[in-house]
Amino acid sequence: MVRIQRREPDGASLAPPAEPEPALALCARGLSRFAAARRLRPRGHVRVALACVALAGLACSTPSGARVDTAAPMESAPPGPAVSCAPLSGDALAVVDASPCPLELVDDGGLALRSGGDAPLRFEVELPDPCAASPGRCRWSGAMTDLGPLLVAAVDGPEGELPVDLWLGAALGGERLTFVDLWWGDPSVVDGTEVGPVYALVPAICGERLVLEVAPRLPEGAHLGPPAQLVALSGEYAAQDGGLTRVGDAPAESCARVDLDLP
Repeated sequence: MVRIQRREPDGASLAPPAEPEPALALCARGLSRFAAARRLRPRGHVRVALACVALAGLACSTPSGARVDTAAPMESAPPGPAVSCAPLSGDALAVVDASPCPLELVDDGGLALRSGGDAPLRFEVELPDPCAASPGRCRWSGAMTDLGPLLVAAVDGPEGELPVDLWLGAALGGERLTFVDLWWGDPSVVDGTEVGPVYALVPAICGERLVLEVAPRLPEGAHLGPPAQLVALSGEYAAQDGGLTRVGDAPAESCARVDLDLP
């Protein structure tokens, strides 16, 4: 009887490939043979074992072929297009620093707070009574806030040295600035000159609300209380009925005083 022996093709293997022997086992077997050949004492075998552990730790610290992921560099946002602002006119009554372009208070057939260029903005200004009667007596300043621009009109006295009244203007989401009087009560007199009231209303922003708070403006406020009329006028204000009108008490949330040039 003829026996037929099956022969596997060259290079083929039915058994799965053997797993590579761990580095620690290879090191231990090799160094053990080295220690036996050298006839090392037990202390020598301990040193051999420590050497294997050190080599295995080094091998595991950076596995062969391991991929190390690194954070991709953050891409900065491309700069936006540059905004071109119109040059300021030389006859502006006041300039309010704003972004992207400053606002200037000008008289172009009516008082307006405006900016030109690529980002035009315009607010009509409804003059407070003293400024409408005598425009030359009013000095202007202002600031841009989260609620829009605020304007301050200081009304000079007859001699023009010190203000005798102070008004605050705001648009509060509209296109027209209207005003409210910040000074109430009898003025204080120093050396025969009126220097304004001891207390005044000052603007603050509480979230999305404009609030007028009572604050001392002269040293006498350290020992004198504010007048009751002024306290009654403090609170939240809104643009209503052609002016800034008190609509309620100040909210309980924290408020931030507006940085204005108040005399």
